[in-house]
Amino acid sequence: MSGRWYSAPGEAVVSDRLASAVGIHVGDDVTVVQQNRQSSLKVVGIDFDTHMGGYSVMTDAATFTAAGLTPHINQFNVELASNVSGPHWSASASGALTPLNASVKANPGGNKSPVVMIMSALVATLTLMMIAVAALGVLSVVVQDTRKRIHDMGIFKALGMTPKQTIAMVLTSVALTGLIAGLIAGLIGVPIGTAVEKATLTPMGNAVGEHLPPSVTHVYTAGLLIPLLAGGIVIALLGALLPAGWAARSRTATALRTE
Repeated sequence: MSGRWYSAPGEAVVSDRLASAVGIHVGDDVTVVQQNRQSSLKVVGIDFDTHMGGYSVMTDAATFTAAGLTPHINQFNVELASNVSGPHWSASASGALTPLNASVKANPGGNKSPVVMIMSALVATLTLMMIAVAALGVLSVVVQDTRKRIHDMGIFKALGMTPKQTIAMVLTSVALTGLIAGLIAGLIGVPIGTAVEKATLTPMGNAVGEHLPPSVTHVYTAGLLIPLLAGGIVIALLGALLPAGWAARSRTATALRTE
């Protein structure tokens, strides 16, 4: 969040929730008590950390040794190289650690906070639900339009239009509408959505005593926003696939008799 990670004995990184609760800032000196022994630590960083309820002070093991204490280490974090297979490494390490009553626990999320991962999953679920609702709306409109034009399609089929051409015609008919609607909705909705997100993220973090890091709050780039502006055409095509397939499968004689 601010400052840096500790690099020497006597330096500490404090979790954001603890820093907010007691008013700790980078550069402050704090006194911690361990086994009835006091140690003075220099705070060099504030960290976004939700472990242990978000109230933690992290420091080098040498800090304990300097205070005459024996650090009890119960976990080692290992970051694998890009060319190392996680499952293979875990299996090999487990064989060596089992006799020591130790175990290996994979962390596919890396350094991501479980809280942030849950929030991201919730947002992704809501986004998919909104896309599905929009596609269903397009589906309803296209079904009605296709039924009205089924006689014309029968004429086209009688003149030699293939099923693939029928599907292309239906999709093309909604592509322009979807593009225009998507651009208009995007130009209106994306800025509003961005503003609402920024307005709600801070109170959400404050409600749990956390300040969200920039990696969570500053996520919008031009490369991400431009596809969102054109998302309407994709939703339109998704909603039109079913009626397009139905029109392609309909028999020419049946279509010609339809008024």
